[in-house]
Amino acid sequence: MQIHLNHPKYRMLTLTEQGLTLHNDRKLPLFPDKVLETAVTVSNDQLHVAALLQDYTILHWWGNEELHPQAINTEAQPKRGLKLVTDSAGIPHIFYLEQNQKRSGYTLMQHTFQTNDWSDGIRVTGNISSDPKHWHVCFGVNQTLHLVYANQELDTLFYRMTDMKTKTWSGAIPLVQEQVEDPQIYVAQDLLVIFWVSNLEQGKVVRAIVQEGTWGKPSNLSSIAKDIFQPGVNLESDQPTIIWMQGGKLWSASYSQQWSQPEQFALEARQAVFQTVLAKREQSSGCCILRVYRQLEPLSQQTGESAQIKPTSGKITQSSAPEIDQAAKERREVERRFFAEAFQLHQEWQAVKAQYTQFLQNQQALSEKISHELRQELQEWIKTEYAQQTLAAIQSLREEIQAQTERIRMIREEIRSLKLSQTQNQGKDRLIEQVQGRLEKLEVSVRAKVSEQQLLDQLKELKARISRVEQELNPPQTKTVPRRTLLQKILSRL
Repeated sequence: MQIHLNHPKYRMLTLTEQGLTLHNDRKLPLFPDKVLETAVTVSNDQLHVAALLQDYTILHWWGNEELHPQAINTEAQPKRGLKLVTDSAGIPHIFYLEQNQKRSGYTLMQHTFQTNDWSDGIRVTGNISSDPKHWHVCFGVNQTLHLVYANQELDTLFYRMTDMKTKTWSGAIPLVQEQVEDPQIYVAQDLLVIFWVSNLEQGKVVRAIVQEGTWGKPSNLSSIAKDIFQPGVNLESDQPTIIWMQGGKLWSASYSQQWSQPEQFALEARQAVFQTVLAKREQSSGCCILRVYRQLEPLSQQTGESAQIKPTSGKITQSSAPEIDQAAKERREVERRFFAEAFQLHQEWQAVKAQYTQFLQNQQALSEKISHELRQELQEWIKTEYAQQTLAAIQSLREEIQAQTERIRMIREEIRSLKLSQTQNQGKDRLIEQVQGRLEKLEVSVRAKVSEQQLLDQLKELKARISRVEQELNPPQTKTVPRRTLLQKILSRL
């Protein structure tokens, strides 16, 4: 990885297997190995370099002539996507993605460098893609920072802004709802420009949106193709200009009230590099990193070697000029072949990717066909098996119905005989009741008769006793007027 620097002393920062290195007239190693990612920014000629190590710690070097190392206090969680940006007041800010505690996604974190130390991290958003190429941050005016990012599903592009004077982030504004990749944002001539690559069903297309007080509508800068990649900017143009690779060639579109039609130019005319971009406004120290397409330089300027061709007379001699021209031509030819081979490799990769995609589609179609045939066979087997089981069940049901019918008939006969016996029993019961009634009446009458006889016997005995008493009390006398006897009196009273 190489990042070109706009700095009075250092011209490049490289990250290789040998470690992290700064370049000027010589190489200045910063860290030998175990560096996963690096980021850099410039603040008033002060250089700030950050390195993400394999143990997920972040180191920071800053200074001009002498670089001072320090560690940034962060959580011990997996990190990625290290980026540095300087706001218009010259204050550096570091951003990175940190895995959340549930390990279900990443959170965008921010630290601010003030009074020679880094602040505690603040959470910017959790709905962000875990791929660092799907988000970008850039400085604005009046200490504002602009952020553009794709969500976790990569189907919506969001924009947010922060005012570092109040240290508050705005809400997320959805710009487009489509599959996006490689979004970038930068300020050009008081315009805020966002551009990205959209993945449509027909292919890819470069799109852009401009904020002139308010957001406009997204515009298509390129035609739809399958091999669009590496969108970047041209800082040498007087107008906001976007450049991208398509079909093995470079294409560009410029903005002036509206976007121009895409124009094509030679691939070997420019090269894409990551570069620190400084604010062009006065009283602004903003800096961010962009993919920049710049014109190829002569070999001597590109290598930056101290041993350059310097004629003794102060002018290029006739013998040395052809050598420089020849070296530059060879350099450009090598780079042209490199880009051609890279494009060819990209084309082959796209072809392999298309074949693999087609294979997956065919595999899916074949799988669906086999699954459909298996389902049909299974349904036929189920129908046959179900029909056989149904016939057996029907036969068994018929037999059971016949058995139940016979049982019902027997139960009906038993009920009929039971009813008959009940009827007979009811007749017997009525006869018994009648006999019992008559017996009770006879008993009552007998009892009555017995009582009457006893009464008569008692009366007779009573009469006899009365007559004996009367004889004792009334001896026989001469006959006179007949008197009512005591017995007559008693009988009269009865």
